[in-house]
Amino acid sequence: MPTPPTPAPPPTPAASITVVSYNLYWWNVRRNNRWSDLYGRIGKEIPFDLIGFQECENVQDVLQGSGIQGFEYYQGSNKPSENPAPLAWNAAVFTKIGGPGTKKVASDYYGGRWMTWVRLEHKTTSVKIFFANTHGPLGNCGTTVGNNWANGVKDNMENGDTVFMTGDYNCGSDTEAMKILKDSLVNDGVNDIEGTSMGGIDQVITNLGVKESGGELNGWPSDHPFMKGTFRIGGP
Repeated sequence: MPTPPTPAPPPTPAASITVVSYNLYWWNVRRNNRWSDLYGRIGKEIPFDLIGFQECENVQDVLQGSGIQGFEYYQGSNKPSENPAPLAWNAAVFTKIGGPGTKKVASDYYGGRWMTWVRLEHKTTSVKIFFANTHGPLGNCGTTVGNNWANGVKDNMENGDTVFMTGDYNCGSDTEAMKILKDSLVNDGVNDIEGTSMGGIDQVITNLGVKESGGELNGWPSDHPFMKGTFRIGGP
């Protein structure tokens, strides 16, 4: 009798995760002592699973002040000479499997500009996540910055990872830098969360995540919007 065919493996279960990107306008909030307003803005949008902050000099204090519990975090490079782009993830949802790490992508008048990253495994679906965050340079949206972002992802992710990258890129989608980054993720943009304020420089981009909902929300007391999106990962 012929050998029966090997049964196909069961499909990966699907799940939804929520991703946030938010530039905190740190210097202005500090100067005007608007910490309670800032923490209230973030706390109002709970729950979420992945957070990328820009202009955040103490991610631990922000998480605690906003009432966010059970998150692990990575501050990365910081002031006075570097521009911070810390990230945080829900330890009840993800297991850290790589990193965290940083890559310098540019410099400008305000100092070094960085990409931070971490690799995670989603506990329910076993989907591997490459999560990155960045605060891009001012007045520089050319090919060098785009290649630095793309290489920062490519050199640290693993084949098959679902990528989520948050950021105040200081570059809109029509710039060379963002085109290079998005093309490197084989991304047609339909599943990205793109803002409209400030030329759409605040975004959450992905390669394999499927956008279920989300967009640009009120970000006051920051001068940037609060970007929030829910994405499906895994599944057939």
